[in-house]
Amino acid sequence: MDTKNKTSGAFKRKQRKQREEMKQKLPKMDKFLTKTKCDISTVSTETENVDSSVSNEKLTTPTIKEPLVSELFKMSNDLGNFIHKKLNDTEKRLIFDMGPLKPSGPFPKDPHQGNRSFSESYYIFQTKYGPVNRFWLCYSPLLDATYCQPCWLFSLQRSTWCTGLRDWKHLSERIKEHGFSKNHIEACAVYEMWQKNINIDKDLENQIRKEASFWRMVLQRLFDIIITLATNSLALRGHREDLSLEGYHGNFLSVVQLVSRYDQVLNQVLEMPKGSTRYLSPTVQNEMIECIGNTLEGHLLENIRASPFFAIIMNTTQDIAKVDQLSIVVRYAAISRSENGQPVDIKVKEVFLGFYAVTKHSAVDLVKQVITLFSHKNLDLKKCVGQGYDGASVMSGRYNSVQKHIKDIQPNAEYVHCASHNLNLVINDAVRGCMEIQHFFVTLQELYNFLGNSIKRWDLLSKFTSESEVTLKKLNPTRWSSRINTITAVKLRFFDIIKCLSEIALNSKNVDERNEADNIKKKLFKFEFVLLCEFMYHVLNNINYASKILQKVDIDLDQATSDHRFGNRKEIFKITIFNNILDIIITQLNTRFIGMSKVNKIFDFLTPKVLRSIDERTLLQKCDQFQSKYSDVIGPNFSLQFLNVYHRTFPELTETCNVYQLCKDIITKFGVMECDITEVFMAILLFYTIPVTSAGAERSFSKLKIIKNYLRNSTGQDRLKYLSLIAVENKAASKLDLSEVIDQFANIKARTAIQMENGTIIAKKSHTHEAHGPMFNEQEVIKRFRSTLIERSKTETTPLKVIYDEEIVRYG
Repeated sequence: MDTKNKTSGAFKRKQRKQREEMKQKLPKMDKFLTKTKCDISTVSTETENVDSSVSNEKLTTPTIKEPLVSELFKMSNDLGNFIHKKLNDTEKRLIFDMGPLKPSGPFPKDPHQGNRSFSESYYIFQTKYGPVNRFWLCYSPLLDATYCQPCWLFSLQRSTWCTGLRDWKHLSERIKEHGFSKNHIEACAVYEMWQKNINIDKDLENQIRKEASFWRMVLQRLFDIIITLATNSLALRGHREDLSLEGYHGNFLSVVQLVSRYDQVLNQVLEMPKGSTRYLSPTVQNEMIECIGNTLEGHLLENIRASPFFAIIMNTTQDIAKVDQLSIVVRYAAISRSENGQPVDIKVKEVFLGFYAVTKHSAVDLVKQVITLFSHKNLDLKKCVGQGYDGASVMSGRYNSVQKHIKDIQPNAEYVHCASHNLNLVINDAVRGCMEIQHFFVTLQELYNFLGNSIKRWDLLSKFTSESEVTLKKLNPTRWSSRINTITAVKLRFFDIIKCLSEIALNSKNVDERNEADNIKKKLFKFEFVLLCEFMYHVLNNINYASKILQKVDIDLDQATSDHRFGNRKEIFKITIFNNILDIIITQLNTRFIGMSKVNKIFDFLTPKVLRSIDERTLLQKCDQFQSKYSDVIGPNFSLQFLNVYHRTFPELTETCNVYQLCKDIITKFGVMECDITEVFMAILLFYTIPVTSAGAERSFSKLKIIKNYLRNSTGQDRLKYLSLIAVENKAASKLDLSEVIDQFANIKARTAIQMENGTIIAKKSHTHEAHGPMFNEQEVIKRFRSTLIERSKTETTPLKVIYDEEIVRYG
């Protein structure tokens, strides 16, 4: 052989180097966890860079061309390799052919989750008839996360199940919840069709997505209508709820019909034949109301749980059906912040949690009901620092009452008797102690009864008062501060009332009517009546002003114990005839508000008046006493931190400065130092959390009377709770994300109230044409859907596209 035709050593070394580089480009064996089908045409020997003179040389390492699917053959079917990649149909098919990724352990433990980890046991679902494989559940070693392969490949709505879930503590609950979600069932249906080689063209898939989008638009409109009606406390249902019949169909269906005139989506729903799924039945209304209520309640509870403290406000009342309803309100304080996270203000919020039927009225039973409710809502009673009730013995008694039992659980849960009730009792005691005042109010009631019980006499009075907004009012039997409206009407329209009575006394043909009018007229002309009318106008005007202040949500203890009572007390004292009633009022004010004053004294180091009058040693003692009382929530550094704040704020304290202004100055001026004075911030939040009045619970009673009236007296307890929650918390309800509500509603419809206890499946059947029949676990749902689809396609001439649409709608 000619030596000139032999290759040189340098060339051989160059060839060897090229082969090593090509080896480095080849995929590693540990990336291929399952066998893949690969067309042999994609593999060839690269020869472009090799001289033709070595064409007969045997190369031990073949090179691989660039695959048709970008980077696919360099990876396994692990989600971690595709986390930021949008898959096309070809890539989905290749991943699909590899099968679900179910590696065996051991799995890495997460120290941030109590050394928990994924387990092979999650691949299997245990039932009474044996283990069932969760074919959709996969595990990604690259991400150390579990995921759902059907949802990853075929679901349009992205979730943590498409990108990887690592919540090992709650994984069982998350798997159960995901298994019944609507999006998961739809994705599994497409997955099953791919597995059975049922060809779905692009138009059919688009039609399926379009159908799902259509029903989301329908639900969005229906939820909007329900929220609008509920926030305005309007009834939803009517006497005739069949749209094919004439008559009143209720507000809900009437608004749906009205909107359908201008909206093609709802118009299409109403044009569907009777018996079709339209989500308009009373049962579906209740489910929608429940979804809205649960979503709203979840957001409200999140804010309560995020606060360091809260207070309980409760009161009871009877509804129209004679059911005792317990209204529960939770009060908490929060620091509002700017966009960059700096504290700017203190917000006091009172959250209504709903009405709950009371069957047992003892203090022990009420406390048990509250404890059960708070446990169900995941609210820790150890964070309760205040209680606000009225003066009923079962609520406020010293030895065996609600406040005493709750204080046994949480000793720092200070009880404050409702200030509005106390103020009302002060006036009640004052009036009962003076016969002249009692006779004065009796005369006012006689005047109203005489004129108000006759349409003819009321019309005559209206002629004299013309179109004035000030009209004669009925006396409120319980709320004394509101009697100012009656006295104001008599004071301002005194001569018009006298003219009306004179007209009746002179021209009436009825003798009894003339005599009664003349008798009332004489009582009004007495000097005592005129003087008491002027006096009680000023007294009750001040009382009414104080009562309205005490009913505010953001009122604090300092404002409640301040003097809002009489600005002109010296002038009133000059009239010696009224010393008796004024003495009673002053004595009762001091006596009845002594409990609130004791609670306020715990926080008096926050009041500017005290800070200006005490020395540094006394202030330090007060801070130490406060820290000792609340040592479980206030750290030992509180006294030192507050002393530093005191030195910086004391020069700016003025006589007109109040607690709110001082606290706001602290959180705004020391916002940069918040991490250094956290105990001071906690003390401020604690101060504003303690309730002053139970007016928040009583305000909910007005909604109760509107929602459950004599026309709607058969409203169920759950429906009442959710409707009242939406009506009272209307601002939060109007800001709800409807996508979240619709997703929750879709999950409910997918499983139809399935309860799984110890592997036992209990299905609740609904008797409406829109409700689903009994449902099964996720594997059985897919199996049932697939078998129905195949059976109908074999026995019917209906196109597959139409069959699929009908079954998707029927399955929710």
